[in-house]
Amino acid sequence: FKVTVGGGRQLTAEEREKFADLVHDRMTEQVYERPLSSFKSDVVPAPVLSVPVMEQGKKALEEINEEMGLAFDSWDIDYYANLFGNEIGRDPTNVELFDLGQSNSEHSRHWFFKGELSVDGEQIDECLFDIVGDTLNKNPNANDNSVIAFKDNSSAIKGFKVKRLEPTKPGTTIRFCYSHPLSFALRSEKDQKGAR
Repeated sequence: FKVTVGGGRQLTAEEREKFADLVHDRMTEQVYERPLSSFKSDVVPAPVLSVPVMEQGKKALEEINEEMGLAFDSWDIDYYANLFGNEIGRDPTNVELFDLGQSNSEHSRHWFFKGELSVDGEQIDECLFDIVGDTLNKNPNANDNSVIAFKDNSSAIKGFKVKRLEPTKPGTTIRFCYSHPLSFALRSEKDQKGAR
């Protein structure tokens, strides 16, 4: 959006912030106070650091787990201490540990959603993931809007046509044009291979 106000008046900082809150997603979009003149970024990537597992063992993993919020439990700490300290024989990097934290999270592996379920001490035949997925089958209109539903642990629903600015030849300095693709509200996750 390019916002202009009649009479040459400029929006106040508070008005700009309120408008931005109404029309954009802070997770995926950026507010620019003036038109871009370059795609250069002044963002500096965080350094890749070795985590001293060979020297400190589990203590090093416990500290980086707390510092980075990796959500490793005691099983993870024991496993990765043995993996890097004994089997691989080298220190892991913070990047590797972050990736392991993401890959083995509930979000990716569904330890709880794919686990055994009991209610009031009685075992249930379905897991939570099956119960959630079954809602699609029980809703007669759901398939009209679902493009992908619980396939390879992914789902997508129809969106609407959007006006999108894109380069006429990606990867080069070139003119931009408008296209009108169909957007998707999408949620995608990893498959269940290798789950504990």
